[in-house]
Amino acid sequence: GGTRAGRADAALEGLGGGAVAGPGGSPREIRRGRRNRPGATAVLMFFIPASPLVRPWAVLGGNVLSVLLGLGLWMLLGSGPGAAVLAGTAAALGMLALRCLHPPGGAVAVNTVLNVAALPKVTLLAVVGPVAVGSASLVVLAWLLSRLTGRRYPHHAHPHAHPPALHAPAP
Repeated sequence: GGTRAGRADAALEGLGGGAVAGPGGSPREIRRGRRNRPGATAVLMFFIPASPLVRPWAVLGGNVLSVLLGLGLWMLLGSGPGAAVLAGTAAALGMLALRCLHPPGGAVAVNTVLNVAALPKVTLLAVVGPVAVGSASLVVLAWLLSRLTGRRYPHHAHPHAHPPALHAPAP
């Protein structure tokens, strides 16, 4: 039941929408469903640990860079859809340039632009701090769990042997 807007808001919240207040963000601080939820990062870290997208630099650098870019673009352009698209694009390009590509970082930038105005007071610490702490917490959790399970984090994929040549070498 509920209204279409209510169902959409619930779906967004269930999918982990939002990127401002960080894990455990208080509903008093931001609008419902608009805080950073590390679900996408956690899925990548724990289900594809060999991916370069979940190495510590990618998680920390990608998310922090993205929230900074989102905040900067919000300050320059406001919270419209054009600013959100530009934030996502800038985040992707910035992460590529700094070699810290982390796809959820694009969502962090977009959601920062769209939702940072909901904070009672917008400060660098209030916006960036929770994203940085949440990202660092996930990296530490992944490392701890890897130690408990005898695995290594960051996990590095084993190189695959080259497939045999299709044609026999010329004599």
